[in-house]
Amino acid sequence: MIFSIDEMISYISHHFPLEPGDLLWSGTMGSTRRWKVGHVFESEVEGVGVLCTTLVEGPEQPSLPSFERQAAENARLTAGAEARRAAQPAAGATTPGGR
Repeated sequence: MIFSIDEMISYISHHFPLEPGDLLWSGTMGSTRRWKVGHVFESEVEGVGVLCTTLVEGPEQPSLPSFERQAAENARLTAGAEARRAAQPAAGATTPGGR
């Protein structure tokens, strides 16, 4: 694994609220089969037990392009904020004319 489970959970939880019962699927992209309503997933934690989760139909999710638009907007806003910070004089610096 490139990233540990702890690193993945930390990264994901900074971008999306995680709720009890959420499943985080990791692995090599493109090598997993498509999930379908009715599939049952079992997760086992030794000494704790087995969690069986059946995939059900949920509310319609935004399409990938809307996520891409939001990511582009976030990048634009971040770049703008960084440019404004870079343009501000450093603390204690003087401007031309000694002010």
